[in-house]
Amino acid sequence: MTQKRRKKRQKTTKKHKKRSKKYLLRKAGALKSSPEQEYLDIMNQSVKSILRVDENVFTKNDLGLLLGIESTTKEAKEMKEGDKGVILKAIMNSFASQRDKSFTVDPGCNSMSLTVSLISWSILGKRFDQLSKQEKLFLFCIHYLSKEEELENVILPEVYAIRKLNTEMEAIERYHQHKVDQGASPRLIKRALKNVEKARKKKDDILSNYKPGHQGTNQLYVDICDEIDCGFINKGEMYTPELADSILKLCKYLVIMFKGLLTHNLEAINSEKGKYINKIACHNKACQGNGKTFATNELLEKHMTQEHNETNDLRMYVNFDIKEILFETGAVIMPSFDCYIHSKDSNGFIEEWVYLCDSSSRTIKKVLLSELITDGYYLCAVLDMDFIAGLAEKESEKPTNMGEYINRIIQGYVLDTNSVDTLSYIEIGDKKLGNGTVVSNINEVFEGATSDLIEHWFVSSTINIENECIEMSLDASDASDY
Repeated sequence: MTQKRRKKRQKTTKKHKKRSKKYLLRKAGALKSSPEQEYLDIMNQSVKSILRVDENVFTKNDLGLLLGIESTTKEAKEMKEGDKGVILKAIMNSFASQRDKSFTVDPGCNSMSLTVSLISWSILGKRFDQLSKQEKLFLFCIHYLSKEEELENVILPEVYAIRKLNTEMEAIERYHQHKVDQGASPRLIKRALKNVEKARKKKDDILSNYKPGHQGTNQLYVDICDEIDCGFINKGEMYTPELADSILKLCKYLVIMFKGLLTHNLEAINSEKGKYINKIACHNKACQGNGKTFATNELLEKHMTQEHNETNDLRMYVNFDIKEILFETGAVIMPSFDCYIHSKDSNGFIEEWVYLCDSSSRTIKKVLLSELITDGYYLCAVLDMDFIAGLAEKESEKPTNMGEYINRIIQGYVLDTNSVDTLSYIEIGDKKLGNGTVVSNINEVFEGATSDLIEHWFVSSTINIENECIEMSLDASDASDY
């Protein structure tokens, strides 16, 4: 072989090796996908973890939700994150809002208030560039779900009301037809038909006197958790034909995605802290008390299928020590108005204070609002007054001063080292359909705790805590007059 031919062969071989290496890296998944595609992957993962399906919901056709519709690939790379599509804009708006001193994190569609508050509280201490994509998508959901308060008394326009009522009607009619096709007993078919007639009457009654803009018993109010209502809320974005289908898809899966993001972000908090343990347990009667736990959902489902011939039992066990959370975060426990009745200064004015869980002394202190950090954010716990009233009723001697009694209950609850209180699990409630299939009932995703003392959690600035206390003070002033 001549020297000239040898050089040519070596050059060709070198080029071939480079191409092969790039191909192998791509095949092995070592080459990173675009940031926007990573967002879509997380969105899909969150939906699939709740619905327990394998198919992706969001595809490359939905990248407009992140990039916008007018940007080319080249332009998209040069755009700032907040200048892009509806999701990325909402993320930036949500991040900015949480830096507003009057902001409170307490979104709608929320049956997991401690989980939401823990994630929100951990995000508040970070810069934007420190947030993971899971946390940023969590901010997007918070941005949308926080619209609940401003839309609380908004009446759904008639065109959306008709669509909503028709959707409900069709589902009930399908169920009746399924019973007929199934050859169910005459009693079950008659009951299903009665439900159809009842739904039809309800629909006719509402639409016969529907007056948008006028509050009344026959109006449908906006529900941010409903996909049809979500379409109405985002109709401004849907005027763009290129985004319409993607927005509708986002509305359909937004709440589901939010639930999935909660569990994924909770896992991240676990790994950061290094002290909380995630475990998935089998709750079949044959395994209860035997410590049957699994590292992944897949292993649990395999166990359920092989050992119990069922796959519809799924709980995420987190074992968050609620008392430890109160101290670690320096949480605030909101007093009830009963606590303020006997808390007056020398001039007769009610002093505004809260219970502060002090991490350094591991005690509960009554702290004046003026002593809280002015520009700080606090994890806030709201007492379940019905639960406390029930405890008072069981006392052999009924307490004459409810403020002192509540104080004693709180001190005893937090400082008693012998009692254990945990956020023990997050459960996805299953619903069995008429045809025998089992689906996840998204509205039944909830937290389970071992105590009922705390009813609700939220994250708030000092300013909003003060507003809450002022309202309580006014209630207390009225109550003290009697």
